[in-house]
Amino acid sequence: MSSANNKFISNEAVVPIVKSELFVGHEDVRYAIGVFSTKSVLEYKPGSLEQGILILRGNTYVDQTNMLDAKVKDIDGTEMDVDDDRSIHFAVFENHNVDELDVKIPAYMRSIEITDDRVLPIQKFFPEVKVPLDSAEGSRFIVKHDDPRQAKELMIAMLAIGLNDAWNRNVKNYYGVVEPIFERYLNIITRKNANRVADPKMIPEYNDVNVGIIIDYDKLRENSFGENITKNMKESGNGFKYWGKK
Repeated sequence: MSSANNKFISNEAVVPIVKSELFVGHEDVRYAIGVFSTKSVLEYKPGSLEQGILILRGNTYVDQTNMLDAKVKDIDGTEMDVDDDRSIHFAVFENHNVDELDVKIPAYMRSIEITDDRVLPIQKFFPEVKVPLDSAEGSRFIVKHDDPRQAKELMIAMLAIGLNDAWNRNVKNYYGVVEPIFERYLNIITRKNANRVADPKMIPEYNDVNVGIIIDYDKLRENSFGENITKNMKESGNGFKYWGKK
């Protein structure tokens, strides 16, 4: 999320609409949130939800914010990078028109895992940060909604599902490389639990100034952060959690 390079392309123009039966049987529900494996994203099919979340990435980071070079956007509108083959992906879907099977994709993030031979992006951009092996990094955090209340709700949902996944995988430290304005947003919604570990500097790869942060999710977990979103998610038969009135 960036404001410094915004080309003033509307959120409506950025958010993809895909055809999906995701809300069939849930016609009165507004949102669904889901987790996608590395394999399902890497091997996405045309017209799939996975392709849609990658198009959202391209629309946001190339077209709207200019944080990434246009050459990273594929001919089908998707954006991927070298870290997708070690990431878990999360997205929020909005029930746009269930009769026409139209589903919007307004929010997305991924969690990047450390591997034996590859460090996290925060270590690449801020080598002074000492990152333990039991760590992960939130990345490509996107929320595109013009209603501030809904935007905040979706931000909480994305963080909650990402952190819940980290807890379940015994990740002890959760990092991020974000713009200072987004750092402030995170501290608002996490009750000041996004702690800076690296000062602002220009990151050429993102064409913007960024800071390094770590999320104190032990405190968030004690406060049941986002519990209404993640509660009983594993029991959901189709892998999605639904909430909100349409």
